[in-house]
Amino acid sequence: MDNLTTRIINCLPHDAHLLVGDGRAVTIKQSGMVARVNERLSAPVTLTVATDDGAVSISVECRTRALGEVVGLPGRAPGMLYLVSTMVADAASYRDDLVVPGDLVRDEAGKVIGCRGLYRVAAPTL
Repeated sequence: MDNLTTRIINCLPHDAHLLVGDGRAVTIKQSGMVARVNERLSAPVTLTVATDDGAVSISVECRTRALGEVVGLPGRAPGMLYLVSTMVADAASYRDDLVVPGDLVRDEAGKVIGCRGLYRVAAPTL
């Protein structure tokens, strides 16, 4: 990211609230574009799961999920950053114009009410 970045496009399915240094909340409205990661689910299998003490066993349906391509993400544009979910940013880590909500702030009930900054997701390294 450089200092020339001038606009954030919110590609989350909801508004985002950025809490700035003086305590104000700046709302980044949802743009109408929602970036998501396609997924495929396997046929279910049934697992028998016992409680820790072995007193009860229950049957639980389990599927395998495989992640696919990112959909709904706009192409690159000069001076633009795209606010996306961590899952989208991870799946598109080759893009350097994606940011995710960082340093989440929660209310007394544990509900996220905003974030104090933004994170970039680095491309994986081996």
